[in-house]
Amino acid sequence: MATVGRFFSAPAGHFFFFGPRGTGKSTWVRTNFPDAVRVDLLAPETYRSYLARPERLREHQHRST
Repeated sequence: MATVGRFFSAPAGHFFFFGPRGTGKSTWVRTNFPDAVRVDLLAPETYRSYLARPERLREHQHRST
């Protein structure tokens, strides 16, 4: 599968990456940040977990470093 270049520079530090399905977000992240912490909020159990306790995002980040 060919990758199309994008006019996007990742900001320094943490960021959220939103967009429509099927546009290459996950591919771009895996290519540019292979060791990045990714949270799939489309997984129902994951979504409910973070919805119930949003501070888990901070806890997750600290465990991954």
